[in-house]
Amino acid sequence: MAPILYVHPDLAWARLIGSDAVSEWVAPPRGTEESEETLATVRARVASLCTWAQAELRSMRRAPLVVIDTEDARCLWLRARSAEPAAISAALQSASQDWGGLLHQGSIEALRSPSPETNGAGAKKEATGLKGIIERLNKPINKPSGDAPSAVASAVVHLPDSIVRMLLDELDRRGVRTGKIVSLWHAITSAWSPEGSASVPTGENGFTETMPIDTQSATTTAVVIMEEHRLVWTWAYSGRLIAGGQTVIAPAPEKDQGDWAKASASRLAIDWLTWAGQLGRMPESVRFVGTAPASLVRAAREHWPQAGFESIPSPEPLGETLKRAQESDFFVGAPTPTRCLTGLTTRATRKDRQRFRWMAASLTSLAVALGLLGHRLRESGESIVGQAQTIRAEADDRTMALDLEVPPNIRDMRKWLESEIMATQTDEPAEFPAEPKPVFREVELLLGVLEEYAEDARILMLTIDDTRESMLRIQLDDQVKRIDLGLAIEQLDSDILWQTTGRTPPPGQLQLSGRWVR
Repeated sequence: MAPILYVHPDLAWARLIGSDAVSEWVAPPRGTEESEETLATVRARVASLCTWAQAELRSMRRAPLVVIDTEDARCLWLRARSAEPAAISAALQSASQDWGGLLHQGSIEALRSPSPETNGAGAKKEATGLKGIIERLNKPINKPSGDAPSAVASAVVHLPDSIVRMLLDELDRRGVRTGKIVSLWHAITSAWSPEGSASVPTGENGFTETMPIDTQSATTTAVVIMEEHRLVWTWAYSGRLIAGGQTVIAPAPEKDQGDWAKASASRLAIDWLTWAGQLGRMPESVRFVGTAPASLVRAAREHWPQAGFESIPSPEPLGETLKRAQESDFFVGAPTPTRCLTGLTTRATRKDRQRFRWMAASLTSLAVALGLLGHRLRESGESIVGQAQTIRAEADDRTMALDLEVPPNIRDMRKWLESEIMATQTDEPAEFPAEPKPVFREVELLLGVLEEYAEDARILMLTIDDTRESMLRIQLDDQVKRIDLGLAIEQLDSDILWQTTGRTPPPGQLQLSGRWVR
C-alpha cells in the first residue's frame, strides 16, 4: 500500500502512514512565540517537509492520497444567489463580515443537499416524530415561481489551504506525484459509511443486535475520537459527505462518568440538531470509532433513540480510518466536492504545464508552416496570372494578325468580333473555326499535381501551344520526388501527352515535352 500523506493545514506537522509504519515530521520552531510568520519562514517549512517526504518515500515518489486535517476547517450552512463557486465564495465572505471578521482564503467546496425522497408519482414521503417536525419547519411558505431566481442553500466546507498549495506545488516540482486531495471529513466518510447494518445496544455492556440500514436513503454518522479529546464527525447520505464538524470534550474521569458523558453528548446533540434543522434529515446510523467510553455512547443514544448505534474500539482510530479510506472505492471517478477537495485535486501540475507548452509550440510551428505554404502558393498564383496574361496577349495578337478590317482603338476584341458575327449572319450555316485547345484546363491539371510538391518544386518554364510542341521545366532537387513527379505528370488524364525529354536536363531539373492527342 502506498503511504498516505496526512498534514496540518499550516504544516505544523505531517505524517506518512503506511501499511505497517507511521513516520512523523514536526515543523522546526520559529524561535519565540511572538515571532511573526513571513513568506521566507513558510517557504523554509515547506522545503523542510518536502525533503523529509522525499527521503521517506524513497524510490516510490508518489502519494496517491493526501489528507488535510480539519482543525482549522469549518463546515457552514450558507445561502447564495446561485450554485456557482464564485457566488458561494462571495456569500461566504459576506457572511464572515457579519460574523465579525474575514475568513482566510482557501478551498470553498459546496456540498449540495440531497433532494427529499419521493413516494410514488413524485409525492414526498412524510416523516414522523422529530424528523417530520424539522422537515415541516424547513418547508418554504411561499414557493417562488419558475421565472424568479431563488437562493441556493447548501453546506459549505471552508479549509485554509494556501500553505498546502505551496507544499503540493513544491512536491510536484521535485517529481513527487500526488493523487486525490481530501479533508479528514472526506476520509472519515469513505472509511466508516455503514454497509447494510448497524448495531443497536441491548444492554449496558454489549452491542449485540443489528438493525438493517438502507445506505441509499439513510443518513449515516461517523464519530472518530482523535487525540487531545477531539471528536471529528461527519454526516453522509448515499455515500456522499453532506456535513461535518468537530467538538473538543473534557477528559473522561476514571469514576462517575455520568455527568461527563451527558455534557459531552449534549455538545454533539446541539451541533447535530442544528444540522438536522438545516438539512431536514436525522442521523439513522451512528458509529463511534476509537476508545469511546460506553457511557458516552449511551448518553448520545438518549438524544437519538431511533438511530442505530455502534461502537468500534480501535487503539489507533486515525490510522485505521485513513487506511480504510485508501482501500475503499470512494475516491474513484470524477472529482466532486462530496468526495474530495476539487480545487486542489484538479489543480494544474508540472505535467499539465509541460503539455500546454508543447501544444503552444506545435501551434506556433503549424502557423509558420501555413505561412510558408501561403507564400509559395501566392508566388505560384502570380506566375500563373503572368502566364495567363501572356496567353491573352498572344490571342489578341493573333486576332489582330487576321485579315480583318479592325477599327482603331478597339478595347474589347471579343465584343467587336461578336458584333461583326451578328452583322454578317445569313440564312446559310456559318463555318466556325475549330475550337481552341483547352489550355487553361491543362494548366489546372498540372497545378493539381504540383500541389503535393509545393514545398520543394518550382516551375522554371511552362509553354503550351496549339500547334507547336509544349514544354515544361521544373526545379526539384530531391531525385526520388523528381522521379515520382515525372511519372505523375506522364500519367495525367489530359489532352496533352507529356513525356520526359531524351536530352539530359541540368542537375536537379525535370524536363518534359507534350503534344496534343485530342
